[in-house]
Amino acid sequence: MTRQDNRDVVKALQQLTNAADHFVNRAPRVKRIEHECAALLNAITHAELVLSVHQLSTDREQELEPATRSKRMSLAEARVKTAR
Repeated sequence: MTRQDNRDVVKALQQLTNAADHFVNRAPRVKRIEHECAALLNAITHAELVLSVHQLSTDREQELEPATRSKRMSLAEARVKTAR
């Protein structure tokens, strides 16, 4: 899965979570659908957890990537100097 595909999935999941949350909060309290609303709330909670973990991992990758590149560059420069 490419990064763009991944972003599209995250965006779709966020929209779905927002719509479901809006529905549950606006739906009238009816005994017969109470179980379904509880299941939907659990699914919303799980989706929000997945989204937050995904966002944290994406942020962490972006923080580490430049540092890793600069470290690799300094190691490569050190190798070039020792090879001369």
